[in-house]
Amino acid sequence: MDYTMRDMLKNDYGVEKIPHSDVEARYVLYRLDHEQLTKSKKEATSWLAKLKTARENPDSKITSSRLDRGIEQVKFLINRIIELTRDMFKGPSL
Repeated sequence: MDYTMRDMLKNDYGVEKIPHSDVEARYVLYRLDHEQLTKSKKEATSWLAKLKTARENPDSKITSSRLDRGIEQVKFLINRIIELTRDMFKGPSL
């Protein structure tokens, strides 16, 4: 599948090179788009860093609005993970 995608990008769309930061960011965006969310704060923080790196890259081919939307989704996800963890360790209230 990897070779098929590379061939299609090169021969059908003229894409010769993709920045590594775009590849990583697109993986995160794919996971967000398909609701394949993580339950790990560490992984979500890594996702946030990848999206921010792609946004800062002037050679990125990903639209800034898509990256911004992904960044907001990951920030929300991190906050949700923190809330759930806090609730889990809070214990029963009296």
